[in-house]
Amino acid sequence: MSGFSNINNLRTYDQMLDTYSANINGSVRTSYKASTPSVGEFGIDSFTRDTSQGAIVGGPATSMAIMGEGYFAITAAANVNATGTVNPGSQILLTRDGDFHPNAQGQLVNSNGYALVAAGPAADLSGGAAVYDDAIAAIPASAIRMSAYAQNAAGNNLVHVQQPQNLEYSSFGSTILDARNATASRGTAADGNVLTSSQEASNVSMTREVPSMNTVKNLVAAETKVMLTAQKNEESVLDLIR
Repeated sequence: MSGFSNINNLRTYDQMLDTYSANINGSVRTSYKASTPSVGEFGIDSFTRDTSQGAIVGGPATSMAIMGEGYFAITAAANVNATGTVNPGSQILLTRDGDFHPNAQGQLVNSNGYALVAAGPAADLSGGAAVYDDAIAAIPASAIRMSAYAQNAAGNNLVHVQQPQNLEYSSFGSTILDARNATASRGTAADGNVLTSSQEASNVSMTREVPSMNTVKNLVAAETKVMLTAQKNEESVLDLIR
């Protein structure tokens, strides 16, 4: 039983190290949110994402940051129709990463080519207007320009999420989120202001993550030493039997 406990502890420590390493690597990524492992009797019970606001820093002209708790809505650029609105039933993903740039058509998109859109009126958030760079001379009739999006007068360009801990990482990584298991709706003025030429920095605290990682490394070393000592003792007993 002791050997099983030692191995289980090492597996737990390995998961903890993975989490702290991901946080440290994510500290340089726009809007990355730190995660904290919760350890139970038999290992990691859960991970808690810190959804608190990151520092607002300067960014390119077409980048934006949210000061508040809302989320940007994004969708595949192909889901935007000729009128400039999102087709019904299109998948909407959420992000706090406002590092957008204009594509060939002038739509503001992220590094994955997903277009920034205003949160739509449908239950699945589709139907919203695509957002275009202000420098584009002509845009589709129902689309909006970045300056209008950023004004966000009623707050409903953003998305409100009731249970942000239920947001899941999408296939695009930890800063683009899937709301399938969370309750998401069009935002209100309470969900925050949109700041232009700005980005939200990661909320990772290096003064917390590095010591936490070092503590776990020490636990790994101690656990390994216990296992090696136990192995030597077993070998000594076997030698006596022989």
